[in-house]
Amino acid sequence: MSESNNEKTSMEVYPITINEMDIISEQMKKCIFKIENQNEYGTGFFCYIPYKNEKLKVMITSYKILNKDTIDNNKTIEVSLNDDKVKKIINFEDKKIYTSSEYNITIISIDSDRDEVSDFLELDENIFNENINDYNNASIYILQYHKYDNDKKVSASFGILKEIKDKLKIIHNCFKSVNYKGAPILQLSNKKLIGIQSDYFDNIQGIFLKYAINEYLNYKKEYNEINMEVQIKKEDINKKIYFFHLDNEIIYKIFINNKEYKKENFFQPENEGIYSIKIKFNNSIFKDIHNMFSDCSNIINIDLSFFNTQNVTNMSGMFKGCSNLNSINLSNFNTQNVTNMCDMFSGCSNLNSINLSNFNTQNVTNMSGMFSGCSNLNSINLSNFNTQNVTNMMAMFSGCSNLNCINLSNFNTQNVTNMFYMFGFSKIY
Repeated sequence: MSESNNEKTSMEVYPITINEMDIISEQMKKCIFKIENQNEYGTGFFCYIPYKNEKLKVMITSYKILNKDTIDNNKTIEVSLNDDKVKKIINFEDKKIYTSSEYNITIISIDSDRDEVSDFLELDENIFNENINDYNNASIYILQYHKYDNDKKVSASFGILKEIKDKLKIIHNCFKSVNYKGAPILQLSNKKLIGIQSDYFDNIQGIFLKYAINEYLNYKKEYNEINMEVQIKKEDINKKIYFFHLDNEIIYKIFINNKEYKKENFFQPENEGIYSIKIKFNNSIFKDIHNMFSDCSNIINIDLSFFNTQNVTNMSGMFKGCSNLNSINLSNFNTQNVTNMCDMFSGCSNLNSINLSNFNTQNVTNMSGMFSGCSNLNSINLSNFNTQNVTNMMAMFSGCSNLNCINLSNFNTQNVTNMFYMFGFSKIY
């Protein structure tokens, strides 16, 4: 699309249709919502934010429509999608919420299943790496709800990103209506999100999202968080069920089945079933988490993707005796400073797979019993393990009776002094 065409079309508003120049898909339409709050009216959107090895799911809108006071005074807010045909209630409880008047933005975490949201725009992750001036003169478009008496549909307008001022403020020539604040600004070339529509003031039309997103990610790191599922059987009812072993004073909040629970590292269930548990810790940077979940045999799933381990040195016995654990997410584990992984997964007899591809073991000296008793594991890929400083591998795979594939191609054992019983009672084919 030439600049002259952009100049011409920038003064027009196009209702989105499935055939609209093959630029905007029906899926994108499902990502855009209308939001009304008292006398404020505007647009918002659901979006993926790339973070480490995953995509965080969030909703984003203007701070002037949805601010901290509004959120604090209301438990939920209703948004409309698909030209008002679909309405969704977003519950603020147990959400990571970031608001900034400086960036005129509100970002709220989304639970896809609970919030029933399945369609998301994608943030252009190049904005974190490239010179922001590379976006000048880029062809862009805005998806927005416009407020007219007889026309409350999602529409697109196209134009040119003319300038990014002060590394933050976008000037463009896309057509805007009075109530377009909060709308996503996307690149035409890759359909990826780069900004958010702002108000009319000082000829500034939008906000470049790079810095607001970085602030959100830093804010998100303020709390360490663990998510897990615990299975309760009849014989467990009214007993103390521990889900981790650490000092209670470090707990910020605990939610069991989405309801806040008192700050203890155990609970006493009244009924059978599977309990969903979310634990938030006070801005803690852990150094020693040995035996953290040891013998917590009721845990069946653990998600540690938001758990900060960058300063941890001791992980010995961390999951020892978690005999019913069948799923564990360690995708964002930082193990660069860990020296002790002794018995880390010992006795995890129900675990049939484990992804350790991101583990940095360059400083580990003790791996004794690390996988001992993992009788259900059938393969382990340790090709990325750096074992140059390991001295103890005693009983490392003992009792791995179903292990039929193990990759030790990069194992360096020059400093190992103890390999006693390393594969004791293991059956490797």
